[in-house]
Amino acid sequence: MTFWVAGQSPILQSVTNKPRLVILDSHGILFRAFFAFGNSDKPLMTSKGELTFAVHGYAETLIRVLDQLKPTHICAAWDHGGKTFRHEASEEYKATRRETPDELIKQMKRVREMLEAFNIPIYELAGYEADDVAGTISTMMATNGEVETFIATLDTDLVQLIRPNVELFMFRPFQRDTVVYDEAKAAERYGFSPRFMIDFKALKGDTSDNIEGIKGIGEKTAADLIRQFGTVEDIYKNISLVKGAVQKKLIEGEERARANVGLVTIRTDLPVEFSLDAALFKDFDRERVASLFRELEFRMLSARLNDVIAALPLAQRPSAAAPGEGEQVVREYDIVTDAWSLNVLAGQIAKARTFAFSTVTVSGDPADARILGLAFATAPGRAWYVPVGHAPRLDGDNPQLPLDAVRNVLGPLLAHPRLQRVTYGGKYHQHQLARLGMACEPLNFDVAIAAFLLGETSSTVAALSNERLSIEIPAWTSLTGTGRNAVPLSHVEIDGVRDIACQHADILLRLRPELDAALDERQHRQLFESMEMPLIPVLQRMEAFGVALDIQVLRELSKGMVGDIERAEKEVYLIAGHEFNIGSPQQLSDILFKEMGLPKTRKMTQGYSTDQRALEGLRELTPIIDQIFEYRGLTKLKSTYLDALPATVAEDGRIHTDFQQTVAATGRLSSTNPNLQNIPVRTDAGRDIRKAFIASFFDDPWFVAGDYSQVELRVLAEVTRDTGLIDAFLTDQDIHRATAATVYGVEPGAVTRQMRDTAKMVNFGIAYGMGEFGLSSRTGMSRGDAEAFIKNYYTNYPGIREWQERTLSFTREHGYAETLFGRRRYLPAIRSGNFQVRAAAEREAINMPIQGTAADIIKVAMIRVDDELRERGLRSRMLLQVHDELIFECPAEEVDAIRDLALRIMPASLEMVVPLKVDLKQGRNWGEMR
Repeated sequence: MTFWVAGQSPILQSVTNKPRLVILDSHGILFRAFFAFGNSDKPLMTSKGELTFAVHGYAETLIRVLDQLKPTHICAAWDHGGKTFRHEASEEYKATRRETPDELIKQMKRVREMLEAFNIPIYELAGYEADDVAGTISTMMATNGEVETFIATLDTDLVQLIRPNVELFMFRPFQRDTVVYDEAKAAERYGFSPRFMIDFKALKGDTSDNIEGIKGIGEKTAADLIRQFGTVEDIYKNISLVKGAVQKKLIEGEERARANVGLVTIRTDLPVEFSLDAALFKDFDRERVASLFRELEFRMLSARLNDVIAALPLAQRPSAAAPGEGEQVVREYDIVTDAWSLNVLAGQIAKARTFAFSTVTVSGDPADARILGLAFATAPGRAWYVPVGHAPRLDGDNPQLPLDAVRNVLGPLLAHPRLQRVTYGGKYHQHQLARLGMACEPLNFDVAIAAFLLGETSSTVAALSNERLSIEIPAWTSLTGTGRNAVPLSHVEIDGVRDIACQHADILLRLRPELDAALDERQHRQLFESMEMPLIPVLQRMEAFGVALDIQVLRELSKGMVGDIERAEKEVYLIAGHEFNIGSPQQLSDILFKEMGLPKTRKMTQGYSTDQRALEGLRELTPIIDQIFEYRGLTKLKSTYLDALPATVAEDGRIHTDFQQTVAATGRLSSTNPNLQNIPVRTDAGRDIRKAFIASFFDDPWFVAGDYSQVELRVLAEVTRDTGLIDAFLTDQDIHRATAATVYGVEPGAVTRQMRDTAKMVNFGIAYGMGEFGLSSRTGMSRGDAEAFIKNYYTNYPGIREWQERTLSFTREHGYAETLFGRRRYLPAIRSGNFQVRAAAEREAINMPIQGTAADIIKVAMIRVDDELRERGLRSRMLLQVHDELIFECPAEEVDAIRDLALRIMPASLEMVVPLKVDLKQGRNWGEMR
C-alpha cells in the first residue's frame, strides 16, 4: 500500500482484514514538538502556568492516528533514560545535546498520564532507545505476517524499518499534513530502498545525534554511491571503481563510516515482552481522558477527540457515558409550536424569575441576521425551543407559531425589569431580537463577559461547559455536516436543532452560579456589574446607529492610489535592477540577501525574514527598504480600506461595526466587521480615507470628538507617583519636551526635534516594557547609547523604576497584574523558566496597569455619556470609540451641548493626582475635524 495524505486526509483504509497495530515513537514525537513550539515567546500553557505545548503536539498526533489509521491495536515505544549501547560505542554520540530540559521532563510525565488514560501500553528497555523498541516490535509483527503495522514518528531515522507490512505514519504539525511511507514511497522520496537509510546516514552523518559523517560526503554524493554500489560494505568492496576525490575521502573516512553503521542501525532483536493482546485498543477510560484534557485545557482537541470516538467501530468505543449523558439532572427539552405551549413557557419564565436565552441563526453564526428560533431555559434541565424561521418540510409538516404571537407573549418578558436574563454574547442577541421587534434590556448576566473577566483561556460555551460542568455539548456541524455536503441549519430536522439550542440555554443557566461565585472570589463583581454589563446596551446602540460612508470618495481615492502604488513599485525595481513580485517573501528575500548582499535576517522556510521588524534594521543601508515599506503601506490601505469598506455598507448607507468586549486582554474595546480603529491617522492617505466617513443623519449634521490627552502617561504618573512626571503635567509642560530636557540635561528651549521624538518614544515605550534593544531598533541608536539613555531616564524618574519593580514582584507573587479599577490579567508565564516566555509576561505585567486603566477610563465615560444623552432626550448619538477618542454625530443645535457634556463627563471617569484632560474637535467628516 502507498498513501500520500495532505491536510484533512481521508481515513487510510486497509485493503486487508488484518489487525492494524500502530507503534508511537514517543520520544521522536515529543522532542520535535518541544523544540518546534517551545521557542515561541507565547508557547501553549494552561491558565495556571503549566506548559503544555509538547503534550499538545503528542496528543494531536495520537488523535490523528486514531482518526486516520483506525488502529485495532496501539502501543507506545519509550526511551528508558540514561546511557545506551550507542553511548558506550562512541563518546561523541549525542554529546552536543544538553540535559533534557525540566520543562520537557514535566510534559513527558503528562504524556505518560495520557497514555495510561487511553489504556495504551508503554514499552521501554534499559540501555536502548525508543527507536530500538519500535524496531523490535515492528520486526516481530512483520515476521508474523498477520498484522499490518505503522510506526507513528517524525524521525527519518526510522525509515530503515520500512518493509512489507511495516510503514511510517508522519503527521507534520507545521505543514498540517500527513505523509505515509511504504517501501515504494520511501524509495521515491530518497532515491533508494529504505533499508539503505543506515548506509546513507553512516556516510553523510547525522547532526541531530552528533554523528560525524565522512568529510566532504554530502547527501547527494551519499545517495549516488548507494544507488551505484549498495551498502557501506559493498561500497568498500568496490572502492577501486569509485573515481577521483570521492575515493580518497572514502578511504580516509572508512573507519568512521563502518563505526557509524553500528551507531545508526536500529536494533530489532531486543528482549521486549510485547503482547498483541495487551495492545488491543478498546475500553479506555473516557472520563479520565476528558478530565485530563480539561485540566490541560485542550479544548479544541477535546472536541476533535469526541468526533473521532464517535467514528470508531462500536467494539472500540469507550464504555463511559457519551457526551452530556453523565449528567445527574434529567433533561426535558420541548418545542413550542402552539399557543398553549407558548403560554406555558411564558408562565415558567415569569415563575422562575431568572431565565437563560439564546437565539439561533441559519448559519449558526451569532451575527447572522437570518433568525431560526429562540431557546429558553428556566431551570437546570428544563428548556424550550421556539422555531420562527425553519424551512417547511416536503410533507408540509413543520409547524411554527406566527412571529406576532411570539413577539406579543415573550416580548414583554424579555424586557421585564424584574426578571433576570442570562445569555452569552448578549449584544448580538439584542440586535437579533430588535430585528424581530423585541427589546431585551437590561441584560443581567453575560456568560462570555464573566468568563473573560475571570481570565478563562477560552470562554466558548462548549469549553466552559466541558471544564466547569464536565458536560460535552455537540457542535452545530453535527447536524449540518461540513464542507460541500453541509446543509443550512434551517433545513435540518427541528428536533435536532431543539436538542442543541436547548442544551446551550440550559448550560448557560447552570454556568451562572459557577461564574457568580468566581466573580465574588476574585473580587470582580463591581467591574462586572458596574462597567462591563452596563456597557453592552451602549455598544449595541452605537452599532445599530452606525456611521455614514461616502463610497464615491473611496472610489476616487482607490483610482488615485493605483498610480501611487505603481510609482512605488518602479522605485523598488529601479534600485533592485529588475522587476519581481514584491509581495512574494521568497522573491524579496532573494533580491535583498542574495542579489544585494544585505545582512541576513532570521532564517525562514523560504529564504530570510522580510517582515517589518526584520527589515527595520536595514533602513540605513539602502533606500529600497523605505520604498518597500511605502509599497506595502499603500497596497494594504487599498485592499483593507479603499476596496473593502464599500462592501460593508448596509442598505441604510451606514457601516455598522462590531465592538468586542472580550478580545483584548487589557480590556480595550476592539472593532471588527470592519475594523474602524486601525485606519491610520498620521498619514495623508489615512486622513483621506477618514474623510469618507461623513456626518449625514441630521439636517445640519456635525461630528464632535472628545479625545483624552496623553491618558496613558497620566495614568503612569498616577501609579508611579513620580514627582518629576507629576510636576511636568501639573505645570502644563509639553511632557515629551520636558522629559527630553531632563534626560539630556538641557533647557527646554534647547531640545531638538530628534531629542523630543526619542523622549516621546521612551515615554510611551515604558508603558510597554521597552528596553534598550527596543529603543535601539526604533531610533537607530547604538545599544550602548540606548542603554545609557534609558539608565539616565530612570535616574531622573526614579518613581517609574520603583513602580515597575513593585509591579513585577506583585505579579510574580499573585499571578496577575491589575488596573486601577481592579481588572486583572492573569500572567502565569511570569514564573516560567524560559527567559523569552518570562520576559514577554513581564512586559505584559508592566503594560496592563497602564493600558488597561486607560481602557477602563473610556468605558466609564461611555456609560455616563450615554446615560446623560438619554436622560436629557438629546438627539445626538455616540458613533465610535477609537482608542482614546469618542466620536459623536450631532445636529447643529446640539453641538455646544455635546462639547460641554464631553468636557464635563469624560475627565471625571477617574480622579487622579494628574487630572484627565480632553481635547475637542469637530467637523463635517472624520478626516477634517479641527
